[in-house]
Amino acid sequence: MLVLDCNRGGMLVLDCNRGGMLVLDCNRGGMLVLDCNRGGMLVLDCNRGGMLVLDSRGGMLVLDCNRRDMLVLDCNRGGMLVLDCNRGGMLVLDCNRGGMLVLDCKRGGILVLDCNRGGMLVLDCNRGGMLVLDCNRGGMLVLDCNRGGMLVLDSRGGMLVLDCNRGGMLVLDSRGGMLVLDCNRGGMLVLDCNRGGMLVLDSRGGMLVLDCNRGGMLVLDCNRGGMLVLDCNRGGMLVLDCNRGGMLVLDCNRGGMLVLDCNRGGMLVLDSRGGMLVLDCNRGGMLVLDCNRGGMLVLDCNRGGMLVLDCNRGGMLMLASRGGMLVLDCNRGGMLVLDSRGGMLVLDCNRGGMLVLDCNRGGMLVLDSRGGMLVLDCNRGGMLVLDCNRGGMLVLDCNRGGMLVLDSRGGMLVLDCNRGGMLVLDCNRGGMLVLDCNRGGMLVLDCNRGGMLVLDSPWMSVCADTNMSNNVLPHSLHTNLHA
Repeated sequence: MLVLDCNRGGMLVLDCNRGGMLVLDCNRGGMLVLDCNRGGMLVLDCNRGGMLVLDSRGGMLVLDCNRRDMLVLDCNRGGMLVLDCNRGGMLVLDCNRGGMLVLDCKRGGILVLDCNRGGMLVLDCNRGGMLVLDCNRGGMLVLDCNRGGMLVLDSRGGMLVLDCNRGGMLVLDSRGGMLVLDCNRGGMLVLDCNRGGMLVLDSRGGMLVLDCNRGGMLVLDCNRGGMLVLDCNRGGMLVLDCNRGGMLVLDCNRGGMLVLDCNRGGMLVLDSRGGMLVLDCNRGGMLVLDCNRGGMLVLDCNRGGMLVLDCNRGGMLMLASRGGMLVLDCNRGGMLVLDSRGGMLVLDCNRGGMLVLDCNRGGMLVLDSRGGMLVLDCNRGGMLVLDCNRGGMLVLDCNRGGMLVLDSRGGMLVLDCNRGGMLVLDCNRGGMLVLDCNRGGMLVLDCNRGGMLVLDSPWMSVCADTNMSNNVLPHSLHTNLHA
């Protein structure tokens, strides 16, 4: 057992600057403890081209800065820092009880946290600590749990920041392993790639969980030209969860780009049961939710949650399920808002995909294009279902000069408010509503069993040269059509 201890206000520096190499190794069942409790400071520094390796293959490695001390792992200016717990080792980075832990690879350095081949890596800032993973100014940060490893980032009650501002790159990769980002019990987790950085969360064949249950807050931010990619291609599973009063924000304002991708059989779940989930690409940002080629994407705000998809002020939001399945679900009293004021919102299930917008059992679904453009498109054999059965309410609104297009060329489009639901298609105040089922498509407007369908428009276009079915009760169809 090796202990490096700077308790009670001491300072410990391990320095391999200017091209040196420092290895801290507890292979084959050893134990290594780096401890700066009770106000000490510990610095592991490999600036200016040095290399620092912390290796726990088969052993246990603990970096501990509890009780308000500070731990810095620094590979600025081109250095390389590797924290490695391959082959069954365990690595713990712990800043509980108000400590601060900084992993810093600014100015072109590279930082790798690696728990491949069955290792376990825990980054923990419980009980008011702060953990910062920083690759600003062109650095690269990789969190890797390939081949069956497990990586846990935990900020219960503390603050966890993953930051790649100013052109840095951050990669979280769980190919075949499990990666958990957890800010339960009031913690805050920020994944930030502002000012041109790139952030990739990749679970190809593994499982990736972003969890802010029980009142935590999770922010994924790529403002000011950054790019954020959440990827569960090739059979991976990605879960973004803000159950029990948490808040989850995916933000690409001011020209950023956000991609949620579950191509080739992956599964992506965004869940806000009782919490609030916001996907925001205001002011010229771009947001893409893509489950092409057989993937499944679920946006779920059941049990009283709120889900907002917002591309105000010139942003673009695209939900695409070409050949996959896309579900937007606000059952059991949740609220779902799709808002494109001045931007463009596209819901696309071309080429055989299926798109379901579901507000059964008392939920509320609002599709709003005030002054913008909203397109619901199931061309080329896709299927689009807007369903507010069992007392739900569905509003498609293009007031104040907006344009709403429901297009089923060759596909099938169903607007269903059976069993007491209410469906409103509203384009007052200068808007335009187009119901288009040209080229062999089928459009069904269905409010059987006591539902209510309101078509309210001083200007409405209906392309009626193909199949259209109005399955409505005489007393429940109210129209004001002057096309």
